[in-house]
Amino acid sequence: MPLVPRPVPPPSPTPRRKKPRRPKAQKSKDKERPSSAEGFLQPVTNLYGVGPRIATLLAKLGVQTVADMLYLFPRRYDDYSLMKPINKLAIGEKVTLIGTIWEVRGRRGRTNQETIHAVVTDGTGQIQVTWFNQPWLLNKLRAGLRVVMQGTVEQYLGRPVFNNPDWEMLALDSLRTGAIVPIYPLTHGLSSHRMRQMMQAVVDQWANKMSDPLPRAIAKRQELPSLAQAIRHVHQPESQEVLLAARRRLIFDELFLLQLGMLGQRRDCKRVPHGRSSRQRLASTIHRQPALCPDRGTGAGD
Repeated sequence: MPLVPRPVPPPSPTPRRKKPRRPKAQKSKDKERPSSAEGFLQPVTNLYGVGPRIATLLAKLGVQTVADMLYLFPRRYDDYSLMKPINKLAIGEKVTLIGTIWEVRGRRGRTNQETIHAVVTDGTGQIQVTWFNQPWLLNKLRAGLRVVMQGTVEQYLGRPVFNNPDWEMLALDSLRTGAIVPIYPLTHGLSSHRMRQMMQAVVDQWANKMSDPLPRAIAKRQELPSLAQAIRHVHQPESQEVLLAARRRLIFDELFLLQLGMLGQRRDCKRVPHGRSSRQRLASTIHRQPALCPDRGTGAGD
């Protein structure tokens, strides 16, 4: 019987060698993340929760960058541990009190001027409150609303009254902790609560990234906090002492910068007998140090 040759299996295909993948070029972190100086100059729209509408409102307050936010200081503070009861109010005294709106109504006078009248009580007494030419308050004020008010106590028919006081809704968390609550400049459409939320987020993220231009030896000799501490404490004061130290540091920075400008002015006068005015030279010196003294007040005079 003849032998039948077995079929030879076809050769297995040679596996294709996969070309090694080139590692993706890593983006430079410097390009992804702006430097500290660039970060402070970025627009507020880059901040979380700040859209075009809020940015437009902030621009009305002169706030366009992160640095502007940090240097928008409170115009006053409400210390919830130092509130005065209504039955202890004195005529002519400027006070802050916490109360509940008992009733509110609007009235139009003979001159077509609309006034809003409210009765506020705190359990120890009540006070009549009047706002002139602010008809929109009827949509915000209501019976049962707890509020914080600040103003000068006046007298009408032998009773204490408030005329056009500053007011805002009571922050219950701050009341429980006896906190010092910052009150910021506002514009129509921007509430105190929203402003404090944004400011807290900005301070928490950026305050510790600020470089301190003041030499440590000078700060130590003058018993001053760091710039980062001062910015944080002026926005989030834990006590009146901490707030006072923060304000003192910020005022010191302004005076220190002014002195540097005057020294530079004197030096320039010796070098260049004829040139720019002294005010122009001083402004130039200040603008060379924008992080030291942005165009914001310290609020120390409030």
